[in-house]
Amino acid sequence: MNYIFPSATINYVIYTAKRIGQFPTIQYVSGGTAGKEVVTLNNTSLSTPKITIKIEEGVSTNEQIIQAILEAKDLSVKSLYVNDLISVEVILGHKRDKNIKTNITYLSNGSLILPPEDKIMHNDGILVDELEAVPTKSFIYTPSSLELTANASAQSEEYVQEDVQSVTDLTNSLKTNFNKLVSAYNNEVLSTLLEVRLNYNAMVSLTNELKEKYNDAVLLINELKTRLDAIITKK
Repeated sequence: MNYIFPSATINYVIYTAKRIGQFPTIQYVSGGTAGKEVVTLNNTSLSTPKITIKIEEGVSTNEQIIQAILEAKDLSVKSLYVNDLISVEVILGHKRDKNIKTNITYLSNGSLILPPEDKIMHNDGILVDELEAVPTKSFIYTPSSLELTANASAQSEEYVQEDVQSVTDLTNSLKTNFNKLVSAYNNEVLSTLLEVRLNYNAMVSLTNELKEKYNDAVLLINELKTRLDAIITKK
């Protein structure tokens, strides 16, 4: 089954939905600065998120608005950017057209193309021709049970990927902190060992010095004893 996504045109800028079942509304509001237009995304509804573009009335051009949308960093549900929800193009020759604030604009005129079968019977029993287009004034897509299952599976996979990334980040953080602790511990131990060695060397040096003085004292005592013996012998 193929889809013609709904779209809307604001001052020669064509906005077209890019995702099945998510058809945002568009609104220009005043209070912005030309060249620094602010794009926000209010996800009050999964099926109709609201895209708001703050412009400088009478100054902001179509080209500047499109650039702001392409660079918008406000996230939607499941980390989707504004330019993931809509495509934007300007009609040739209207890039520099200036803009004013608008009311909320809804995307419309979407349609679905039925599968390539000679005849397809709807639930109400009506037969339609091959590849018949079923237009809607404001197309609302109702997913089948298989598509709902696929979407749920994709969302679950995305949750798992986010959880895996969170665990990976936490593991890396713990590893970094552990390495810091080990490094600090090793530095502290090394510093202590160096201090002990310095103290030990100082004690050895002092011991050797005392030993030399002891030997000198023994020699002096022996010399005095020899002289004393000599004096006693003469008497």
